[in-house]
Amino acid sequence: MKSPLRLRKATMDDVDRLVEIHTQTFPDPRGYEERRRNFINKKPCFVFDDLCVVEAQGSIVAHAFASMSELFVGGRPVPTGLVASVGVAPEVRGQGVATFLIDAVHAHFYERGAVAALLYPFRYRFYERFAYGATSPYVQLHLTPRALLVQPPKVAGVRPLQRADFDAIATVDVARAHQATGFLRRDGAWWEQQALTERSVCLVHEHDGMLDGYVVWQLSQREAHAETTLVVRDFAALNELARHALWGAIALQRDQVTTIEWNVSLSDPVLTAALDLDESRFGTLALEHPMGTLAAGPSVKLMDTRAALSSRGYEGDGVMVVGIETPQGMERWCVTVRDRRASVTPTSETAMLTGSRMAMARLFLGGVPVRSLWQAGGLRVASEEVVRQVQTILGDSPFFSPDPF
Repeated sequence: MKSPLRLRKATMDDVDRLVEIHTQTFPDPRGYEERRRNFINKKPCFVFDDLCVVEAQGSIVAHAFASMSELFVGGRPVPTGLVASVGVAPEVRGQGVATFLIDAVHAHFYERGAVAALLYPFRYRFYERFAYGATSPYVQLHLTPRALLVQPPKVAGVRPLQRADFDAIATVDVARAHQATGFLRRDGAWWEQQALTERSVCLVHEHDGMLDGYVVWQLSQREAHAETTLVVRDFAALNELARHALWGAIALQRDQVTTIEWNVSLSDPVLTAALDLDESRFGTLALEHPMGTLAAGPSVKLMDTRAALSSRGYEGDGVMVVGIETPQGMERWCVTVRDRRASVTPTSETAMLTGSRMAMARLFLGGVPVRSLWQAGGLRVASEEVVRQVQTILGDSPFFSPDPF
């Protein structure tokens, strides 16, 4: 029987209805004009042409953005579909509309060569049915500027970002992405659209004629004369000279700024380098020195297991036999890693580690350590030695992205 639902690209004539559904789905204080801009100028990862809608009997009942990008995993780019702004009209909820929409978006990704998918879920359990798994968590730090004065600030080489720097700064982005998991591919246009706004401060570090780091922040104040918060939007340093200089530039805002708010990965050196983070705050009997808030990251999905495992980077050499439980039965893959690259082939060998497709997405794409998944019951592992072997091959880079969408 033919489905009564139809997926198509959005047009400008749809915007009023899309704003209506968006308001019913995300009932925050944003008004019509801001929501309209969200659809027409959704940045940094989407354009209007990426917006799709679901029709039922000629009426729009759902919407979502779906675009292609590259997600760096283990330092190598993985072709990835991005999903955002999923909204379903209240009168059709519970009737399979969201399932139709997500399945159709996945089919679109397959056609365009995606081997993984990434989204920021409103509820994690909702997307578990589609085999999306949560990435490793990150930390939102709340610290005083003086906490970054780990040594007398040396800010030589720090200057404002200029448009002429876009190509060089994109090179810094790529170099950083090749060392981590969770970054999305950027280009010079990203900086034009996102960083150079009237509310952003963008500083770069230059040494011997080469850019090797940058910081982007915005200042926030709830009303005139209230305390000022410096929100770090992005930070990159390819060496310690750049890192300490940019830390110093942030610290020297101390006469204006009361608090720094900064999202960082679980492996960021600022977590251990900063001193007296809560200088002007007080704790409790149970928690004397709170540093910030632990937060959940986005969710990832294995679209094409063989291609995804072949695309990502690895830390060490070795062989893993992976068993993935699917509705159709057990998939077994032999992953052989040499020089940080993997060849992935079907096998009938006994699996060394076994789990659901969601669990494997968390392990191979989401930066969740194999030991954590094993201890939580998400994976079955043959032995403690296998845990150590897999961790050596995958490395210990947690998932972190400065570009939530």
